[in-house]
Amino acid sequence: MKLAFCGFRHPHIHALYTDALAHPALEIVAACEEDAGTRAALQDHAQVTITHDNFTTMLTEVACDAVAIGDYYGRRGELILQALAAGKHVIVDKPVCTSLTELDAIERELRNRNRKLGCMLDMRDRPQMIGLRAMIRSGLIG
Repeated sequence: MKLAFCGFRHPHIHALYTDALAHPALEIVAACEEDAGTRAALQDHAQVTITHDNFTTMLTEVACDAVAIGDYYGRRGELILQALAAGKHVIVDKPVCTSLTELDAIERELRNRNRKLGCMLDMRDRPQMIGLRAMIRSGLIG
């Protein structure tokens, strides 16, 4: 699967980027960061190879199957809608968006375009969460 990234201002997206680099079935084909300061910091530390500074341009220039979105909360809904309009599947950190209006629009686009949206729930498999879940289910807490 060809995966493009947009937005690196929230730390969880970095874990997905690292995991995608290591996964044999995934190919990172582009990475966009529109914020100049964040882009410079990423390049200074060689954490991410930034290919684009404009999301719309990346969507039109790069062939990809899905877009991973990790920008700040208030931008996510807008970016998801752009990716869906371009026919891409999306994976995003939580929260997906910050307004019910955006959520309704995203649901509509997913249905109309037969696309999928995944949400990064990366703490589910951590030993602490598994232990906590077991304690809740046993009635010990909660």
